[in-house]
Amino acid sequence: MDYCNDNKCLYNNYYILTKNLNNIFKNVNNDITNNIVDNKKTRNSKLKYSDVLYYKFLYTFKNNSKQNIVSNINFKNNKLIDRTTYHKKDLKINVSFYYDLFDKIKKNYNDLFNKNISNYDIIAVDGTYNNTNIKNIKGYLETNLNMGYYNVTKNIPIDITYCGEENKNREILQLKKYINSNKLKNVILVLDRAYFSYDLINFLDDQNLKYVIRVKNNCLMLNKNNDKNNKINDKINNKNIRFITYKADREVIKKDKNNINTKLKEKLECNIVTNLCLNEYNNEDIKNIYLSRWDIEVFFKFIKYNFKFSRLDEHNNKNTKNEYIKMYYSMLIIIYISMMVNKINNDYIKKTEPKLKLKSKSKLKTKNKYNKKTNKSLLLNGVYLILEKIINNKLETNDLININKNFIKKVNIIIDISNERKSKTPHSKWYIQGYAEHYRNIKIIDALKENKIDELNKNLKIIAKNTKIVT
Repeated sequence: MDYCNDNKCLYNNYYILTKNLNNIFKNVNNDITNNIVDNKKTRNSKLKYSDVLYYKFLYTFKNNSKQNIVSNINFKNNKLIDRTTYHKKDLKINVSFYYDLFDKIKKNYNDLFNKNISNYDIIAVDGTYNNTNIKNIKGYLETNLNMGYYNVTKNIPIDITYCGEENKNREILQLKKYINSNKLKNVILVLDRAYFSYDLINFLDDQNLKYVIRVKNNCLMLNKNNDKNNKINDKINNKNIRFITYKADREVIKKDKNNINTKLKEKLECNIVTNLCLNEYNNEDIKNIYLSRWDIEVFFKFIKYNFKFSRLDEHNNKNTKNEYIKMYYSMLIIIYISMMVNKINNDYIKKTEPKLKLKSKSKLKTKNKYNKKTNKSLLLNGVYLILEKIINNKLETNDLININKNFIKKVNIIIDISNERKSKTPHSKWYIQGYAEHYRNIKIIDALKENKIDELNKNLKIIAKNTKIVT
């Protein structure tokens, strides 16, 4: 995409995006009709598939109910169509249509913005859980594994796969299946220590894939003097992999049993295994690649905040899994549209914004340094307002210009800020872990103050020996 130094160029780039989106959605009704699940007619033939698609897209947003959406659509169009009619017609849409539509949106994004091909794309992979309702058993908590794939290099999500309740704690198996199905190549996979496995390392090497994986702290490979090293070496086919250890100190404030703030100094250690060549990637490069894995955690937080993802209550006995997958792809399509709107704006600003003159050192006395980033949730609200036009092939360039003016707002993010993982939602993962960590800290602080470290359990003892109270 070419950019110039005036507002006309911004308009032209939004014009290109408008034209592309209209082309993608222009045959929606025919595409769905040619690939419907069955040929049985619904009661209301006046309800177009594009209307149902619009209904589905709106329903992916958090706190949107089906009845509220249908009532709003009926009011706007002066019609009276029952909610169940939308639902039954939605069941007829094949899940493959959503996948194909997402594939077209992704291709459009790459054609516009990713013409320069890098040697290796950094792909962060992780699993995330949500509550589903496929079994439809009253009082039964059904927890489903999903696998997320995020392109850190291009700052875009690649995919979210539904893995089901039966695959809980089987992230490695699901990753291997995904690699085999999608034939990944020219990527560096970044994985946390839950994925550290000799079998996975050998699999990735056999697939000629690069990787950066955090090592579990109890891995015997980390102890060079261990007698079992020869046996472990036999488990790894690639003898050129390298283990890297990073150590750092940090000061944190935790509360003791009397709810009094206590300043602690912790010694942190992070061990990483990689097959990246030392001549091309030094130890600091590997560290930065691993730290980039955090982008997928930020993405998970974003979709859980804005969309129906953490809890999915859909059930229709036969095709519930497909209904969830449809929602996943609808969500990704909406996110990609918002990213394209934002990317055009950001690239335009880079080309046109004059460089600010450096202020004298006497005036630069700000406590923190900031990065300016788009409020992505606000931008989603703007895209929400034009979804009907997009789906019905009626989008105009001025619609995107208006989104740009009113919904692209920058916020200041403190550089290198570190916040604790906590949740305010009762019984959620990080809500429970927050409490567990709180009581763990109380035990450690108490043991340090009373010199009773040896009375702690094995895991807490290791942490306590690397922690000091700062007076």
